[in-house]
Amino acid sequence: MPPTAFYIPAFAVYIQMTLSGNLDGESNMKLNIKALALAAAILWGAGMFLTGIANMVYPQYGTVFLTVMGTIYPGYQPFTGISSVVIGALYGFVDAGIAAAILAWLYNCFAK
Repeated sequence: MPPTAFYIPAFAVYIQMTLSGNLDGESNMKLNIKALALAAAILWGAGMFLTGIANMVYPQYGTVFLTVMGTIYPGYQPFTGISSVVIGALYGFVDAGIAAAILAWLYNCFAK
């Protein structure tokens, strides 16, 4: 059996569960807090990491962005080497994870 045959039914069930509502016409569309927090954390952390690495290769790349992030994240000193890239990525991961969790929680509170 080709690998796509396994994924198509699972995708169809996901779409059906996502789009279905209650019998009285209400939809109970809630965000998965952990999933949104993890997705945002990975994206923002990876963005910080890749921008830092690109800045090490091309020193003019992302200087304004990294300088702004240096003013937001305490202890993050851009342009000081690979350790600053890792620290910036960790700050971005934690920051985006917390912010997305709060966003999803607030959305779920108002979606009731």
